[in-house]
Amino acid sequence: MRIFLAALATLLLASCGPIYETQYRYTPPSDAQGRACIAQCDVSKSQCRINADLRAENRQLRCEREARDDFERCLTVQGADPEKSHCQRRICSASSSSSDQDQCESDHRVCFQGCGGVVSSQQVCSFNCPPAP
Repeated sequence: MRIFLAALATLLLASCGPIYETQYRYTPPSDAQGRACIAQCDVSKSQCRINADLRAENRQLRCEREARDDFERCLTVQGADPEKSHCQRRICSASSSSSDQDQCESDHRVCFQGCGGVVSSQQVCSFNCPPAP
């Protein structure tokens, strides 16, 4: 059975194609007004990221509070005897939402271009990359 699982895992890993990520290059406008505009974009992006982190922190705290309340409710119903209890405390993972941060980056690119800057993108292999020719 172990050999089968090892072979299956190897097959699954080998069948995964390369994974690509998008990298961006920013070329600011040459005029002072455009650069001042971009500075405002940078401030907006920073504020967006702070707000995204606060939302993630609030989700984490809410999850932990709900997990504690659910666990205590279960113990009340099941009884506090560890031998008899089937209660398990839910684990809350502390991770900020990448979609929130992605939205900050997307908004920043739009702002940057609105100020006269140029944003170019390139797909770059980041995992399981084919060999270079």
